[in-house]
Amino acid sequence: MNASNKNHSWLAPVETWLAKQSSQVPLRFLAPETTGSARSELKDLLKKHPAIRGSFLEALLWLRIGCMEPAHSLVQDSTEGLGAYIHGFLHRMEGDYWNANYWFRRIRDPKLLQDIAENLTNQGLFAADLTDACEQASNAKNSLVKNPPENQSLGNQSLGNQITDEWLAMFKIALAST
Repeated sequence: MNASNKNHSWLAPVETWLAKQSSQVPLRFLAPETTGSARSELKDLLKKHPAIRGSFLEALLWLRIGCMEPAHSLVQDSTEGLGAYIHGFLHRMEGDYWNANYWFRRIRDPKLLQDIAENLTNQGLFAADLTDACEQASNAKNSLVKNPPENQSLGNQSLGNQITDEWLAMFKIALAST
C-alpha cells in the first residue's frame, strides 16, 4: 500500500490496524457488538490522524470492519467516481442489490473502472457483475447451508476473496489520490 512521495504519517498506523482485521472484508454489515473493538480502535486512529477523517479512505476503513452508517454518511452525497463506487459497494454489503447496481451505473469514470480492474489480483468480477454474483449466491438458499456465499467459487477465487480484492483496489486508488 506504499504511497509515493506523499507525507502520509498516518499510513503506518492504518496498516497496523488493518493487519489486525480478519483476512476478508465482511460480505454483510456486522452488528455493533461484533465490531466493538475494531470500532473503538478505528475511532482512536481517526482522532490521532485527522487527515483521514471525512475522506473516502475513512469510508473504506468503516466498510472494512462491516460498519455501514459512518461509511454511508461519507459517500451519500457523491454522485460519481470513487464515491459512487464505494456507495455501490456498501449497498451490496447491505443486500440492497438493485441500489448497489444503481450506484455502480453512476460511476461514469472508465479510468477508475480500469484502475480497479488492474488492481484485482486475479482479474475477477467487480462492480455490478460481483453484485449480481452476490445476489445469486444469496438467493440460492439451499446451497447457502452447505456452501456459505463467502466460500462460493467464482472462477479461481471465492466470492469473499473477490470482494476483499475489490475493497483493496478501491483503497489503493483512494490512497493514491490523498
